[in-house]
Amino acid sequence: MKYSRGILSDFIEFNPRESLSKGSPAKEVAMADLMPFQKKISSYCVSPYRGGMKFRNGDTLLARITPCLENGKTAFVDILSEDEVGFGSTEYIVLRAIPQKMVPEFVFYFVISDWFRKRAIALMTGSSGRQRIQTDKLMNLEVTMPDPETQKKIIKILSVIDQKIELNRKQNQNLNDIIKTLFKKTLNGISDTVKLGEISKVFSGKRPDSLSEKDKYEVVGARNVMGYTNAYNQEAETIITGRVGTLGIIKRYPRETWASDNTLVIDTEFKNCIECFLSGINFDLYNRGSTQPLITQMDLKNLIIPFEKERFLTAEQKMTPLRNKIFSNELKNEQLALLRDTLLPKLLSGSINLESI
Repeated sequence: MKYSRGILSDFIEFNPRESLSKGSPAKEVAMADLMPFQKKISSYCVSPYRGGMKFRNGDTLLARITPCLENGKTAFVDILSEDEVGFGSTEYIVLRAIPQKMVPEFVFYFVISDWFRKRAIALMTGSSGRQRIQTDKLMNLEVTMPDPETQKKIIKILSVIDQKIELNRKQNQNLNDIIKTLFKKTLNGISDTVKLGEISKVFSGKRPDSLSEKDKYEVVGARNVMGYTNAYNQEAETIITGRVGTLGIIKRYPRETWASDNTLVIDTEFKNCIECFLSGINFDLYNRGSTQPLITQMDLKNLIIPFEKERFLTAEQKMTPLRNKIFSNELKNEQLALLRDTLLPKLLSGSINLESI
């Protein structure tokens, strides 16, 4: 194994220049489309180009703003055709491998490594809650890189894990589609309605006493994991959505969590049905915020939903095994990601022999 020393910009091109005409349709990858430490881009839409960072296949997208960087929002671009240019958030840093020095996929694996993340986070500046990496500082980060042939061997090992993660993710997409279809069929012919608050408890999350980088329980916000704490305030599978800042993202976690004070919690015996119902709501219609989006407990409690108890209970019986499989796949993916992230530093350091690969 051979190594080269230098600064990061010796190996990676930062925010390479690309061209898109204003208003021209192109694939847009929003920050919400990046899953923590997940190689594949989970979704995208085609939108008129109105500004943002531009990229091609083979580039790596790195979130540069808190908490997205800390949460591992990074992805390898492979959703475009040859010569196609996509665009996304201005809070991305676009990273492109310099030929003969870096293999494109290895850029992704390098920037999800614990070694890189710790140093990138340490380079963040700005006011609390809006900190960002300064690109020029990141470009000058001193690094040691394995040669391209070694990079290919490392990619070969880690890609097997990422392929399994992607298979589980696609299976979950299919299972979610089946659950949504079951819910639509459940609603057919129901004429009675209730307010959501009549069949659910709706309440705000709470600020934890302490927040750390690692502890037993995740502190969850409207969109992401915000940190960790030593206690939980919600059981597994509880429905959580944003109260302030980000609206309309419906989350259920496969383990106990701490729901933060910028969330609303929905506790109900009809978890699968209510999750489907809320996923179809346009929360922008209920936004009360002026400087930032805001929705209240009463807004959710007053939502009108078609309801017939026996049909909902029957639907829950059909949906629950499917939802349990989704939770199982999510936990498997976490374990696979942990295996990948455990192997990565050993592969980078040369402590695992790659001669036979």
